[in-house]
Amino acid sequence: VHELARADEVLLASTTADVMPVTAVDGRAVGDGTPGPVARRLAAAMAGLLGRTDAGIAVAAAAATGAA
Repeated sequence: VHELARADEVLLASTTADVMPVTAVDGRAVGDGTPGPVARRLAAAMAGLLGRTDAGIAVAAAAATGAA
């Protein structure tokens, strides 16, 4: 958990959620608390591959306790 909170950027990727940036862990911000550049680039790439016109990403604060 401590390593996650110290990271510049954390994201989850799955077939159902595509790319989901993790902006907080246990109430502590990851990086600056906003989706990072890697998550934004991956979301844009996924949108392109899937033929979507928007590259929006779901922004969610995920707790390391599994409340994500």
